[in-house]
Amino acid sequence: MSRIHTFVHLSDIHFGQEGGSAHGPHQTVRREIVRDCKERFKTLGKADGILINGDVAFSGKKEQFDRSAEWIEELAAAVGCSVQTDVQVIPGNHDVDRSQIDYFCETAHERLRGIDPDKLDGELAKMAKAKEESNPLLVKLQNYRIFASRYGCDFNPVERLSWRKSYEFDANHRIEILGLTSVLVCDGNDAKDKMILGSNQYIFDRADDVEFFVMVHHPLSWFKDQHDAQRYLDRARVLLTGHEHVQRINKECSLGGDEFLRVYAGATNPPEIGGAYPYRYSWLAFALHIEGDKQFIRVTVYPRVWEHSRTEFVADKNLLNNNNEFTTFDLFCPSYKKPHAVAAAPPTPSRSASPVAKEGVMTEEFNAQDIQRLQYFFWSYLDEWQDRIRILVALDLLPDTKNQPVPHTLERLALDRVKTGDKLHALWEAVMPHVPAPKRMPNPFPASQGGK
Repeated sequence: MSRIHTFVHLSDIHFGQEGGSAHGPHQTVRREIVRDCKERFKTLGKADGILINGDVAFSGKKEQFDRSAEWIEELAAAVGCSVQTDVQVIPGNHDVDRSQIDYFCETAHERLRGIDPDKLDGELAKMAKAKEESNPLLVKLQNYRIFASRYGCDFNPVERLSWRKSYEFDANHRIEILGLTSVLVCDGNDAKDKMILGSNQYIFDRADDVEFFVMVHHPLSWFKDQHDAQRYLDRARVLLTGHEHVQRINKECSLGGDEFLRVYAGATNPPEIGGAYPYRYSWLAFALHIEGDKQFIRVTVYPRVWEHSRTEFVADKNLLNNNNEFTTFDLFCPSYKKPHAVAAAPPTPSRSASPVAKEGVMTEEFNAQDIQRLQYFFWSYLDEWQDRIRILVALDLLPDTKNQPVPHTLERLALDRVKTGDKLHALWEAVMPHVPAPKRMPNPFPASQGGK
């Protein structure tokens, strides 16, 4: 029997729009989402993850991301998934710190928005060659990138501005979720036809027995390069977007018969109180469905909406136009070519006994989730960059470089290095005293790897 993958889907949470109030309507809505998720957990079961479609913060400030991280941890506990390994996030326009947009950034934005679409990729390629630490387009996303790093969702390498996560239905079929960045060019002049993706994000190769789901904050109509992007993003069986605060779920078909699902998330916490855009979030379930010799992905959407008269979340039956709490779509998957197989066993937490060589370093093959947990603790609880650098210096993990990268770049390079080195045990031991006592975990890496 194949696995069913279930996710909580949110967008436009806007931490910080409520100002300093701890008891205003925006805050109580977030607490009610956690309560509602606890109830949904009883019937829908454990979620495989939380998908956040951008605009976590309201103005891209560090304190807004810190507060959102605390709430995301509560939400993950409510749905039974791991905040350390199962949260996927992409940036939105409110995740940009516009106070960091200087003259050089403005000039780069204006140039990219002013050139012909057919010359856009060439210009982006030239800018991508700039060193990450001196790229004027990236400074405004610094706070977001540190926040996203704790979930393994920083865009790395920077040239692609995207990440991907794989989920298996069975031994022969899987989905890959791609998270794209729609705010490389983002400022007070944002408008439809003015945002930019770039082909290094929207082109991805098809693969047999793999279906792709894409998360991007802005709907395609907002992009200057939308017509080129559309052709390639039609390779995605499911496209998840946010930004416009209106929830819609559309099944579409191409002239060639391909089927797609477009999910417009609505806003979890729109700026307006009691306005035209009610508070919304959803649960999404994906299953492999077989009809004769054809294989489909069955998508079940459970939309939830704020009921003002009851001040709680309820099933959005107006959106569904029926008496059910969900709606279901079957999407034919021509890329699924192998027969249905017994579901793959969940990954074992044990390490491989055989060492593997990578980048000239011999090391054991560790459970990826253990490394993700270490990464989460590192970015979450070493609050000041000076503390992070101090530990990395003590363990001799800083990369050899002739230039002097900004701290976040330097730290990310160091963490990439430790995954192939012999210091995982020592780094875990150095980070754990900074983690609150109830959240500490035993070191999964052997002391022999510590390099002490």
